[in-house]
Amino acid sequence: MNITDGPDHPLEKRLGYDLFPIHKGKIFKEISAKLFETDINKPKVRFIYEIMNILQYYSGCERVCLCMKDNDHFQHADIRREKDNRSVFSFNKKGLSPDSNSDIITGMIFGRSVFSSSYQENSRTFYYLDNNRDIEVNVTEKGRSAIKKITPERTYRSALFIPVCAGDDVLGVFSLKSRKSFFFTEIEIEFYEGLVLIIGIMLFGFNTNYNLNERIKELTTLYEMSRIFERNTSPEEYLGEILKIVPLSMQFPDICFCRIVLDGKEYSNLNKRNISKSIREKIRIKGAERGEIEVLYSEGEQLTETDPFLSDEKELLKAVSRNIGMFIETVESNMEQEKLQEQLRHADRLATLGILTSGVAHELNEPLGNILGFSQLLLAEGRMNDRDRGDIEKIVESTLFAREIIKKLMFFSRQTPPKKARIDLNEIVKEGLYFLSSRCRKAGIKLKRMLQKDLPLITADPSQLHQVLVNLVVNSIQAMPEGGTLLIRTKQEEGFVALTVKDSGIGMSEEVMKKIFIPFFTTKDVNQGTGLGLSVVHGIITAHKGMIKVSSIPGKGSSFSVRLPVK
Repeated sequence: MNITDGPDHPLEKRLGYDLFPIHKGKIFKEISAKLFETDINKPKVRFIYEIMNILQYYSGCERVCLCMKDNDHFQHADIRREKDNRSVFSFNKKGLSPDSNSDIITGMIFGRSVFSSSYQENSRTFYYLDNNRDIEVNVTEKGRSAIKKITPERTYRSALFIPVCAGDDVLGVFSLKSRKSFFFTEIEIEFYEGLVLIIGIMLFGFNTNYNLNERIKELTTLYEMSRIFERNTSPEEYLGEILKIVPLSMQFPDICFCRIVLDGKEYSNLNKRNISKSIREKIRIKGAERGEIEVLYSEGEQLTETDPFLSDEKELLKAVSRNIGMFIETVESNMEQEKLQEQLRHADRLATLGILTSGVAHELNEPLGNILGFSQLLLAEGRMNDRDRGDIEKIVESTLFAREIIKKLMFFSRQTPPKKARIDLNEIVKEGLYFLSSRCRKAGIKLKRMLQKDLPLITADPSQLHQVLVNLVVNSIQAMPEGGTLLIRTKQEEGFVALTVKDSGIGMSEEVMKKIFIPFFTTKDVNQGTGLGLSVVHGIITAHKGMIKVSSIPGKGSSFSVRLPVK
């Protein structure tokens, strides 16, 4: 190869050397020292930029490019000197363009195609020193040979394409380009081949170290998430920790932020609004989409890539979103389990109390019957003064009150068999309100009726449903000592008929709502209630295979909704 018949060489003049061959060892040593000063622990883009900046500075080329193969795509780094002597660097991921002659040459070197001219087989370097004529190349692909013509770039008259190798593997292709013809000599080409050999060693070491560090960051992230998972933290604490952990696993943690949206509520450590790039993943719980997690980069000089997120980082974010979904699902399952256990304990308490009250009721009925019978006999004889008569009447009144309590206890323990018939719930409501409307007027309560027409008939005990209505309405009246509004509503739901009693009274706290169906629990004053009214309601509805639901807001009122099956 003899390409020394060109004009003066800028590299020799710029470095002040008259004879490049004599001093190339010194230049090589100086450039190598600069290269090994670069820190292989810094971000990949920054590392590549520093290497290319050094190569452009010492070569005197207007443009230096590096194409690296990364799994199934290519990474392109490009640094060029503008007319104002300012250097512009870019880094992105894209394929090799079939319309770009430089990309065609790069692809041939990656594919180890055979060049017939301007090609050194021992180093696989391709070059052209004059772009005024096309270059014919003999390319062998898949065992077939073909002649191709490549038209060099018009902007750059001279160009070198040097593979970056690690053993037999091609890691990338460096291209050095100049606007001047015959810019490179044979000695310079050999010099740059040696220099790129060192760069290849450095890139191989960097890639190994870089990939190892990225794997360590990803594994650390997943490990920290598993530790938080095991600590039995609340969802708010868990998501707060995720916001801290995820940015540390990204390439540029200093400008990285995280944002999580779950069930409409946002958790974020974002304190900058000039967002440049972001990726996101949906959070799904039991197959339903409940939110998303987003990783964002603010603007910074590190972000020279079109897509600064590694494919492994995107996979990591998917793993994080799955972990969040699993954590929330576990928390909700535990809460549901605790709720079911509490319901079972509550049902067990009610069953135990039912057995107890049944026995107590039977034991009390006989003495109460005796007291009532003898008291009524004394009153029937009439041989007593007014004071004695009044005392006996109080005994009768108290005995009847005690028997009413016994009756409620029997309802609660389901010892009184229901007498079921096909009834219209609207008729039950109308009959009950006939006796209760006057009490509402006296208490300053406005009574509203919203009764759906043509309700389907249900099978129920009318007297027991009367008692349900009376107990719920009386309970609401007592919750509105200063007056208010009482709404009675019936409506048909799928397979059910619903009765709602809603008041605008004092309401209940969550703690009180947990206890309202427990027998003898009451918030009323002494002599204003026995604490059995809602327990009886619960027992009657359960016996009818129905459901009762309560909602209440302190200071705004309560709502009791009873659902009874149509069939």
